[in-house]
Formats: sequence, structure tokens, C-alpha cells
Amino acid sequence: IDEARHLARKSLEFDDRETLAHVVLAHAFGFAGQQQQMIASLERVLASDPNNAAPYGHLGYALSYTGRPDEAIAYLEKAMRLSPKDYFMFQWLTCMGWAHLSAGRYAEAVSWLERSRQSRPDYHLSHRALAAAYAQLGRLEEAQAAGAEFVVVRIDTPGGLDASMREMIKAVLASPIPVVGYVSPAGARAASAGTYLLYATHIAAMAPGTNLGAATPVQMGSPKPPSPADKTEDDEAAPVAPGSAMERKLVNDAVAYIESLAQLRGRNAEWAAKAVREGASLSAEDALKAGVINIVAASENDLLKKLDGLDVQLGEGMAKLETEGAVVYRYPFDWRSEFLAIITNPNVAYVLMLVGIYGLILEFYNPGIGV
Repeated sequence: IDEARHLARKSLEFDDRETLAHVVLAHAFGFAGQQQQMIASLERVLASDPNNAAPYGHLGYALSYTGRPDEAIAYLEKAMRLSPKDYFMFQWLTCMGWAHLSAGRYAEAVSWLERSRQSRPDYHLSHRALAAAYAQLGRLEEAQAAGAEFVVVRIDTPGGLDASMREMIKAVLASPIPVVGYVSPAGARAASAGTYLLYATHIAAMAPGTNLGAATPVQMGSPKPPSPADKTEDDEAAPVAPGSAMERKLVNDAVAYIESLAQLRGRNAEWAAKAVREGASLSAEDALKAGVINIVAASENDLLKKLDGLDVQLGEGMAKLETEGAVVYRYPFDWRSEFLAIITNPNVAYVLMLVGIYGLILEFYNPGIGV
């Protein structure tokens, strides 16, 4: 990097308008982790040579990897308009895909990245970004085909709807690549539906200071969860059973489901049933001791170290995780997913449902607008 920077500056001493030397110098800053200097250097090039496609493309590249996706897209579009047959078009297409990926527009990201892969099939960065985009869309088979070796699902949830949970679990069970469930950061939980999801993953991991459990199913609008019938002193030894037939069906179905997941992954089925019937919960350390999870990891780096070399059952075969030196792509929620996570929280959803019901009642009492 230092040698490249030295030669670029030497070239600029002869001709300060040499665009390629400016671009090389900018990339030297980028490889050294000095992203802002890289961006500033490219902006100076554009000021002196606004009709050159290369600075636009490289500036789009820099912005797409520094959390400014919409600005990156504008520069990349300009570069592609100025030089539609440019040698670096495959890189610009990849950067367009990466920018859309960073902005949470996963379908658009797939479209651009597929174009990049067709343009330059051996460009590894487009394959990695494409794998990540497919994973975000839940298309795990295509993610595997694009080069993803495993997926880590970060879990922090109070629960959710049964139908949504089962759809997620079906995707995990059908995944052709290992799915690692990781309850983190410290203070997070995999409660209710999160417990089922964690049981479904090929490898279950938790950070210290997290918990799971409380997996008893609850009906929307139900005043209380299914609970054992009250016992008198005379029948203390009698077996307990949930109150209504519907509650018994819900609980027994949930117990059978989570036990099947536990048996599939070789984890503690007895405690899984207890989490459903009694609403039991466990801390991360206790879950590891009880055989409910496989790993306690303090951080993502710690998780990757502990995953390395583990054998995972995939269908009828086995796969060995090789995580040492793996390139990891992290994708936080976009604002739409954050919003959906809030309004689909069972507590919030119930309140919104009540507001809607009372709104309808008020409208029935006072139809239309009076004058």
C-alpha cells in the first residue's frame, strides 16, 4: 500500500491531472482503512474531470461500503451512463447490488448482482454479496448456489405468531446450508416462538446474559395462557391437565412440535416439553449444561472460533463447518423490518387489534360525518 501511494504521488508530480494516479492514490487510502480520505480524493478528481466515468464508479464503490448507499447509487448510475461498456462495469454492477443490499432492498440487490455475475462469472465479491441477498430473502438454496457456506441468525424476540414461526422453521429445516441460531447480544432472549426457532437451527448458540423458554402457546385475545386445572388437597397426586379442550389441543400440539425438533437436533426434549407445559426458562449457561444449546459465545468472533470444525447433520449427510478466516457479511434490520418487528410484537398487535375494534364500534354508533 505504501509503495502504491508513493508511486501514485510520484506520477502526480509529473502531471497533476492524471486521473488514474488519483484513483490509485484513493484506493491506497481505502486499503489502509482511511475511507474518508479515499472519498475526499475521488471528489477532488471529479471536480477537475467531471466527465470521466472512472472517478464516479470508484466513488460509488467507496460510498457503498461506508453506509451511504443512496449516494453510491447516484454516482454508479452516472458512471454507467458515461461509459456503458467500461471494463470495470462488473465492479460497478456489484457495488450497485451491495448498495441496495445495505439499504435493505434485497430484490433489487439480487437483480444487480445477477447481472454482475453474468458479466464476470469469476468475480468472487459478486458471489458473496449475492449469497447474502438471497439469504435475506429466505432463498437459502440459491444462497448456497451463490457461495454462502452457512447462515447465522441473530435472535432477540419475545415471541410471535405460530404461523409465521412455522414458516421460518420450515425454511431452516429445508436449508441446504447450516443455519446457526445465536441469541445475542447480552440481555437478549429467545422467548416463546424464539425457543422453537432456536431448537430448529443446526447449531444453537447463546451469548452470556441471555435466556430462552416460556414457550407456552397463547391465543390472541385470551385473558390468560393455558394453565393446569386447580387441584384440591384431596387430589394432590392426581395428574394435572389444562382447563379447556382447545387449550389441551394447543399445548399438546406445541409439545409434540418442539419435541420433534429436539429429537431431530439431538437436544434436550424433556426440558423442551417443560418449557411449553410449564413456561420454564433457562439462562445461557444453564441451557448449555442441560443440553438445550450447543455453544455459549461472548461475541461473533468467539462464535466463529467455536463453530470451526464442528460436524453438522444436513439431511442424510454431514457437513463440517470451516469458519476460520471466513468473510462475514452483517446485515442489520432496515427501517421497514424494524417497524414490522414493533407492530407484530404480540403485545403491540393485541393493543392495535383492540384499537381497531373500538374504532369500528365508534363508527357504527356515529356513522359518517355530521354537519
